[in-house]
Amino acid sequence: MPHAVICVLGSVLSIGFGGRGMLVSASLWVGVAWWFFALLVVDPRAVTAALGLPRSEFHRLARWRRASVFSVVLAVWMFSGGAISPVLSAGAAVLAGLILRGLIVAGIAQDRRVAPEVARIVVVTGAALLLIHPYFTARLVGAGDAEHYGRAMADFLAQVRGGIFPVWVGQSITAFHGGVHPLRVAPYFQHLGGLLDLATGRTLSPIAVQNLVVVGSLLAAALSAYAALSSLAGRQRWSATWLAVLFVSSPGVLALVYAGDMLASWVALPWLPWLFWGWAKAWRRPESVAGPCAQALALALLWLAHAPIALWASLLTAGVEIARWAAQGFRRETLLRQAGAALLCMMLCQYVFVSVATLDVPANPYLGFELARGAVYDSIVAAWDGLWRSVSPAGADLVHDLHLAPGLLLAGAAALGLAWRNDGAGRACALAGGGLFLLLVPWPGVTDRFWSSMPVFLMTVSEKWPAQRIYPILSALIPIATVLALARVRTSRAQHLCTGLLALGALASTWESRHFLARGHRATRTEAATRRFLLPENATLSRYSYEMWGYLPDHFSFGYMDAENQNRLINPVTGDVRVSNQRFMQQAAARERALRFVAVPHGAQLAGTITLPPRSTVCVRFRFHDPGAEGTLVFTGSRIARRFDLPVSGGPRAFGPGPRQTKSTMLRNESNTPEEVRVEFFSRSNTPVPDFAAVQSLVVQREHLPVRLTGLTPFALALNLPSEGWLETPKLYLRDYRVTVDGRAVTAARSPNGLLMFPVPAGASSIRLTYAAPPLLQISFWTTAAAWLLVAAAALASVRVSHSRVARATANGSQPASARRFAAAALVLGVGCTVWATNRWNEDSAPHVTNAVPVTLRATFPVGRHEVYETLLSWRDEAGATMAVVAFYQDDRHVRIGCRKGGILKILSDPLPVSYFVPHRITVRFDTSASPRLRVDFNDHPLWETDCAQSTAAGWTFGYGRDLDPKFADGNPFRGRLSSDSPPR
Repeated sequence: MPHAVICVLGSVLSIGFGGRGMLVSASLWVGVAWWFFALLVVDPRAVTAALGLPRSEFHRLARWRRASVFSVVLAVWMFSGGAISPVLSAGAAVLAGLILRGLIVAGIAQDRRVAPEVARIVVVTGAALLLIHPYFTARLVGAGDAEHYGRAMADFLAQVRGGIFPVWVGQSITAFHGGVHPLRVAPYFQHLGGLLDLATGRTLSPIAVQNLVVVGSLLAAALSAYAALSSLAGRQRWSATWLAVLFVSSPGVLALVYAGDMLASWVALPWLPWLFWGWAKAWRRPESVAGPCAQALALALLWLAHAPIALWASLLTAGVEIARWAAQGFRRETLLRQAGAALLCMMLCQYVFVSVATLDVPANPYLGFELARGAVYDSIVAAWDGLWRSVSPAGADLVHDLHLAPGLLLAGAAALGLAWRNDGAGRACALAGGGLFLLLVPWPGVTDRFWSSMPVFLMTVSEKWPAQRIYPILSALIPIATVLALARVRTSRAQHLCTGLLALGALASTWESRHFLARGHRATRTEAATRRFLLPENATLSRYSYEMWGYLPDHFSFGYMDAENQNRLINPVTGDVRVSNQRFMQQAAARERALRFVAVPHGAQLAGTITLPPRSTVCVRFRFHDPGAEGTLVFTGSRIARRFDLPVSGGPRAFGPGPRQTKSTMLRNESNTPEEVRVEFFSRSNTPVPDFAAVQSLVVQREHLPVRLTGLTPFALALNLPSEGWLETPKLYLRDYRVTVDGRAVTAARSPNGLLMFPVPAGASSIRLTYAAPPLLQISFWTTAAAWLLVAAAALASVRVSHSRVARATANGSQPASARRFAAAALVLGVGCTVWATNRWNEDSAPHVTNAVPVTLRATFPVGRHEVYETLLSWRDEAGATMAVVAFYQDDRHVRIGCRKGGILKILSDPLPVSYFVPHRITVRFDTSASPRLRVDFNDHPLWETDCAQSTAAGWTFGYGRDLDPKFADGNPFRGRLSSDSPPR
């Protein structure tokens, strides 16, 4: 029976990812790994001892297992021609098989019967397989977010397979902009994909690996929930079974991936049950380290997987632990044990904190306004409305479909009602769940005030959708609270009744999930669409990485973006383009013969096709006759698949018909055969568009381009420019990029679009961009990796420690020497991380202001200020004459920097493009010679110069973020964030 369970799992996965390639198919090794479980799942010694079988039966089982293992490995090795993939798959199978074997053997030892335990495992794994079966495919499942995660996974695997590890930023064609989401803020997802890719011999496609992550996470969540619940349930293991099914079938869980493609939240699910199991163990056995260690490991994994869920889980854990200390007494041993667990957690997840800190991701300045306007409360009202409705037929409404299953609601109410009869663990879990649920109850005047008063830094992590963070936590916490409450049910009849009700609730929840499953099947792309998705001809960039910094570049498009043509020579202050490939090719294409669009019932269609020669790039230039036409422009070929939504496809300078928009796009053919591309326009009104546009196409001669892309890893360019200037790249601006021009290092800066730019000379030159991770980031990564290896080694070593030795050590109040050494190492590393975190230099802290020249300011402009002046810096001489540098907020994207003398505005710059999420550098330079002058630089580039009212700097008094002129002293202080790299002194 146990073998049959594992064989079924292997068969399902093998069929799902298998295809028709037999032994050379990429997914064969997934099937081999799961089939291999059948040879490892049962420990002959444990089973024969539990069932009281004779020793001869043990020897027979052991010989059968050894022979089977040898035969399978030998057969696979021979038929695969000695490939390494079977070895990797076998290693993965051994590890997973040992874990699953331990689970089954523990269940058998509990009631000394094999069949019931196997039946429970079949129910749990069968439910998980049913609920996630749309992802048993190598095709892309999902929409925008799934595409973003697919590109991120493809970039990570491309770099790892190319020998780049660790991976710090995006570099391949799917992330040539240097994207860092989720790589640097939620690294668990991509690194788990990398491990699965290694375990499957690096033979699966990135999309197949992503789907395998999704499938494996739900299987792990189901088995984790069953293991944790059955450990607390005692002999009521069927109740634990149905509660595990309720957990994985809850809409609060399934909506994450089916309605929202929220894969980072999804991969956090397996660790939530173990966190709450750690709560219960800490309450019931305060002298044991099992509970605190489980909490530390689970929280560390949650922080690596998804910070918003981890934040709420950490706050809950802190509250529960404080309550436990108060109830059980603040004993020194308990506090030290929990402090050690906290340090262990910090050591295991420190990388994600260091990674985010070194990125300097700005806080969302709009969030405070959204909290004040009740944006969080509005989302809670919408989620509350969905709580009392079933899943929508489309299964795609994340706001209303993300809620608790009715069975979980009733179970939670029962656990809360029985809390007064329960022990401390049961009361803590029930009250924690009830308190968390109350945060999602829309009480006017209470809930809205609570959320609007939340600290902005806290909501910056969690954002304004608490239901998406809290309902998955409740879906895992309520089963733990329920199973603890059921332990107080004494009579057999009552126990059977509770089990039956839980079974009905689980079946109802599973039946309701059919809408999600249908949604998964509808959202699955065809094989051809999945294949085209990651081709270089269709490279598109996700907006998520840019929006982490609060902006989208002017040239960003929600359609295709060409890596070679996103480099341009610009004015470093205004961002105006001086030289670019796009402009060069657009002018050349204007001399070619034009093809016209003809009206068709759905809009317009190009009369003829565009031919792409093998290994070529074609510039397609549009002359739009109807710039206001609304609809979708679609390019279709055997390899080409892209679309642009018109009239606005992205930023103000992206592809489109507007006056400042780019009128051309590039079509690439990376294959060795010609490509015919059809172009159609689907109007939003679904009516004919008689005179839409004319199209001219030109085969590009790359050797004539002013900017040629010669490499992606690292990013390399060959330039031939008519003049010197600043080259803006598509790379996100990060301080740790190293740029060389003809082998000479140059200093990079942030462009007005928030991208990486640097000075380049006229004529021919070669450029190379590399990302040099700061030493602190590298140390943090390898320290975290080493810590997890130590934890894994300690876990494997603990398996060999006899129960009697552990019992003796506990009874004597001592711990083995290895445990003490491990705790000491955790203490040292944890203290080091804490010291670094608390003493990290904060470049945005406000310095003390005294007299000095020059003055360099770092200003983060406030949100929501229009058509007003605010003072950045002012000064007054001994005679009382005043001057001030002021900012005028023109709109949400532009400011003007001016100078006011004696209260009168004397000079004002042209509009400067700014981002309200990042600091801008403003340098005020004083020349106190015979003819004093004042000069202002913006982001290290000259802005304007004017005469200075004062003749000497001696005795000047500075006003920092305020005006010293009495007429403006109280009216216009600077309301943003202001600091100084070189404060006056």
